[in-house]
Amino acid sequence: MKVLVVGGDKDQKDGISTALGPGNGAELFVVFSDTVLAARSAVSGQDGEAGRAGQGKYAGADDLSEFEIDGNGSSPDIVLLDCRLTGEDSLARLMGMWPEVPILVFSPPGTELDAVSLVKSGAADVLSGHDWSSSELRRRVLCASQRSQRSTELLKQINDFAMAQMQGGLVAIDSSGLILNWSAGMERMLAVSADEAAGKKLSELLPCVKDDQKVMNEAMSGRTTCGAMHKMYVEGRSFHARFQFTYSPLRLDSQVAGLICFMREGDLTSDLQHMGAVMQQRLRMLSDAMVGLVWFCDHNGDRFLFNTNWLEFTGRDIVQQRGRGWLECVHRQDVRFVWSEFSRAIAKQERYHMQYRLRGSDNQYRLVLESGYPQFSSDGVFIGMMGTCDDVSNTDSAQHSIVTDSEPDASFTSTLALAPLAIWRLDKTLTVRRTNQAVLSLLHAPNEEIVGKPLTAVIPSLDVAMFEEVLNGGQRVRFDECKLSVNYPDGVKQVIWDIVAWPLKNEEDEITGVCISTSDMSERKQASQQRDNFVASLVHDLKTPLIGADRTLEQMINGALGDMDPGQAEVLGMLRRSNQQLLQMVQNLIEVYRYEAGQPTLTIEVTELCGLIKVAIAELKALAAHRGIDLTGRLPASAYVRADRLALRRVFLNLIDNAIKFTPRGGSITIACDRMAESVVVHVTDTGSGISAAEQPKLFQQFSQGSRSNRYAPGTGLGLYLCRHIVTAHKGTISLDSQEGHGTTVSIRLPLDVQTHSSLPG
Repeated sequence: MKVLVVGGDKDQKDGISTALGPGNGAELFVVFSDTVLAARSAVSGQDGEAGRAGQGKYAGADDLSEFEIDGNGSSPDIVLLDCRLTGEDSLARLMGMWPEVPILVFSPPGTELDAVSLVKSGAADVLSGHDWSSSELRRRVLCASQRSQRSTELLKQINDFAMAQMQGGLVAIDSSGLILNWSAGMERMLAVSADEAAGKKLSELLPCVKDDQKVMNEAMSGRTTCGAMHKMYVEGRSFHARFQFTYSPLRLDSQVAGLICFMREGDLTSDLQHMGAVMQQRLRMLSDAMVGLVWFCDHNGDRFLFNTNWLEFTGRDIVQQRGRGWLECVHRQDVRFVWSEFSRAIAKQERYHMQYRLRGSDNQYRLVLESGYPQFSSDGVFIGMMGTCDDVSNTDSAQHSIVTDSEPDASFTSTLALAPLAIWRLDKTLTVRRTNQAVLSLLHAPNEEIVGKPLTAVIPSLDVAMFEEVLNGGQRVRFDECKLSVNYPDGVKQVIWDIVAWPLKNEEDEITGVCISTSDMSERKQASQQRDNFVASLVHDLKTPLIGADRTLEQMINGALGDMDPGQAEVLGMLRRSNQQLLQMVQNLIEVYRYEAGQPTLTIEVTELCGLIKVAIAELKALAAHRGIDLTGRLPASAYVRADRLALRRVFLNLIDNAIKFTPRGGSITIACDRMAESVVVHVTDTGSGISAAEQPKLFQQFSQGSRSNRYAPGTGLGLYLCRHIVTAHKGTISLDSQEGHGTTVSIRLPLDVQTHSSLPG
């Protein structure tokens, strides 16, 4: 095990050397001076300090990004970092250099550590002063190593479980049709055990597949194909069933050696499918005839139908809205609340009302009031819900829902008066004249303790000047997340409210008062913060076993368990690439969380952009060559920008990796850089499948992918979203130009560091 120690005084280094030196689990022990992280000066490996360490070896480098643990380009297994260096972004720099290596932060006795903050920032473990001993340090380091070793077995169990739970059957055959593998799904569907299937041809057990011979031959040529729907009698289950196979090539050493056959069971007749389509069409026509935004969901809460008003309001098509896709239009701070209320109503099969912010086609959020109504079949079985949404943020519609001064109190029974949205009606002196039931429930007070009192008597901390635009100019105003002190029966409480205010007018169009709506966001804000903290901790917990699995698979591929045949090496290589994709997804989640929280760790310095791009090209050159893709760069001699080197490196690696994913064998990828007077533009161009014009505007949104993404390569839809955040943080722009079937070009424009260029000779 290779341990890298960054920082620390002599006593700490001696203690670490004693705890982790030869004979205690560390094959190589390297200590860096504090100054290396700042890249100011190198530690000489020939001074007297190396002798004082006893068990350790001291090494130095001018820049950590160029450091190798030995001469073979390998990285450390574990990094120990002195907490006194974390204020200089040391943790972020080390994570950027070795994102797959766990980092343990330690401190001398008496030093206070913010453990939660360090874990959120990426530390795998934190050793405070009272943990500082040889035995405890050795235990922590060995535990981290053991977690990595156990992760391989964990991944195997996960894979076995996924295969057993697959809703369908999986069988692998060689080029002659001989069965190589028979999954648990095949056993369930055909009542034939794996032992019975072993050594037989697939056509012996399923004669109907002979009709698929043509599509099977196409699959043997390297294409994924789909066979016909077959009807056959299953002996072990004593009834007729309908099956369909999807065939995919099984490759060994880049050659097709057989087929992977996925078998699914057809359980719906064409008559039932046609009937369902007709009923859904009738339901759509009915919903389009209704006023407002209307939707329908099934008994699981998955929304499957939206009327035209909803689609026009959000500017999204029905495919994007189905299931839980509609939540993408809900304000980020409201999503948890909305889903909780909606799920509760589905579970209890009861009606509900709630108010939240919904994004319209103009990318602006509107306050909507949503009501859901349970639907039951004729025999009383819950089949889903029908829901409606009304835009209550519109000044005119909201004003007409509130009675004017000329109307009696009894008429204050409109939809808004009975709605869960808290509505206050004030006169020109900002005295409360009327409220709806939601206000009384919000304050836990009777009507007589609120009506007739100045608004400031109920909300002492409210600044009445915020309503001047309403009273004097007749404008509608909105204030989000106002921190207020509110008088409750049991005392003053601190709350967070969203407030919307609009003018009340009489028949002569004169302003007679103000109407306001208030929404208590306190619990939602707290829940949002708890969710963010949970996500931050979760992704860091996921990162450790994934890193361990990657290191274990690397060792196995390099022969740690002995020689293996090419087929085994290919399988292990596939597993490692899948594991690295998961690790990249976790790292993207961590970075997205930081940018959305407004806490990106950026170290801005003068950076030579062309050299950075060349490094990214070199890292992915081998992957492109393996897939038969020509990866080249067309770059000027230099282009200096002020940027965070590691953040921009992530952008270019992401863009080039995307291009490799969607470029077919024999294609090409070109990275070009055009230097202008005050800016530099980088173009990443591929000859891949291209993207349709309808999908291009969505690709830089969170969790958004093109329709071809799932067909060609897995992903989470976070890569381009993160790239946009990073480029925007550098005061740059990112754009995409593509034509379906003719490749894609992603362009990044960054401000040129003119001062550096003007000082260069020539």
